[in-house]
Amino acid sequence: MNPARPASGIGEEARSRANPYRVPPASPWYHVVNVSGGRSSAYMLAQILMAHGGRLPDRTEAIFANTGKERAETLDFVEAMSARWNVPVTWLEFGYEADGANGTKYRAVVVDRATASVAGEPFAALLGMGCFLPSVTERICTHELKVATIDRYLWQRHGLTRRQTRKLIGFRFDEPARWKPALYQACEVGYPMVEARVTREDVAAFWQSQPFDLGIASERGNCDCCYLKARPNLLATIRDEPSRADWWIEAERRRGRTFRIGESFAELRDAALAPDDTGEIGGDVDGGEALP
Repeated sequence: MNPARPASGIGEEARSRANPYRVPPASPWYHVVNVSGGRSSAYMLAQILMAHGGRLPDRTEAIFANTGKERAETLDFVEAMSARWNVPVTWLEFGYEADGANGTKYRAVVVDRATASVAGEPFAALLGMGCFLPSVTERICTHELKVATIDRYLWQRHGLTRRQTRKLIGFRFDEPARWKPALYQACEVGYPMVEARVTREDVAAFWQSQPFDLGIASERGNCDCCYLKARPNLLATIRDEPSRADWWIEAERRRGRTFRIGESFAELRDAALAPDDTGEIGGDVDGGEALP
């Protein structure tokens, strides 16, 4: 990855306006590069680094929030980009603790590749608090395990509120349904890849030119059995590794509800192992790369 050379004779502010990956030097916000662990957000991080001579600019931080259900390839990928591109990435996980008479105190826990949860512990902790199961309409896992955890860290570590930060999200130009900042109502959001009109083909071409890659097929996603995935993709994942459904089956058993409408993960596992199930069923939602 070769850092881009700044054009001579162009002021910093003008250059920032011309390049959506540049952070204006006089920006009032603390910028957060949301690293989801997927190829698109990693592409965005690479472009931001190239736009700033190979490093993150001042008052900018790359953050990865681990739910504990990310595939091992995702964690390895985040670690690899940090090492190969010499860029620090802050790893976070959801946490909470009893706070006496004040009830529950939520917090962000800083981890690394060696200490990161790999068996769904942060997700299980959230559900263990009595939280209802996430669903297509109530994506509380995204909100609490990623969005809110990052916000808590920014307050704990830097004393920053949501209104003092700008989140850079790796959505592509060819996925307009994901451009709306529904979970970021109280902070500034930037979609530099949308501004640059980056498509899936652009991202694929970039990774073909790199000496490392995510190592997961795009349709499988980072979360091992994300309930937002289309049914055929979920069945294929479970068919390849039936044990991946176990955590989701147990979560549904404990809560007495299902993640998906009309079909439990136990039923999905049975269908995956049935030789005549085509995987097709109406009403599936393909969540793609999880919201960073």
